[in-house]
Amino acid sequence: MQRLPVFSHAFHRCHIVRAEMMHVVSSLSNCIMFEVLESSWEKLVADLHAAPDMDGLINAHNTYLDTIFDKAMLGGRSVSLLAPLHMVFDDVLHFVRVQEQL
Repeated sequence: MQRLPVFSHAFHRCHIVRAEMMHVVSSLSNCIMFEVLESSWEKLVADLHAAPDMDGLINAHNTYLDTIFDKAMLGGRSVSLLAPLHMVFDDVLHFVRVQEQL
C-alpha cells in the first residue's frame, strides 16, 4: 500500500464491501444452520422416538427433508427467491475473484 497511495482508498473500499458481503453470507449461513437445521433436527428426533414402525420412521425422515428444503429456501414455495439469491452469490464470488487478482 505504501507504493500505491493513489489506490489506497479504492483498496480500503474493496475491503469494506467484501466484509459486508461476508456478513450477509455468514448471516444466511447461520440462519440456515441454527434456525432451519437445528430446529428441524430436534423435531426429527422427537418424531423418530414416537414412530411406531418402519413406515413411521420413513415418514418422519421425509417430513424432515421437506421441512429443511422449504425453510432453507430450496423448496417449491421459494422458487422465486432462488434466481435472485443465485445472482447475489455469483456477484459475491465474482467480486472476490477480482479483488484477489488485484
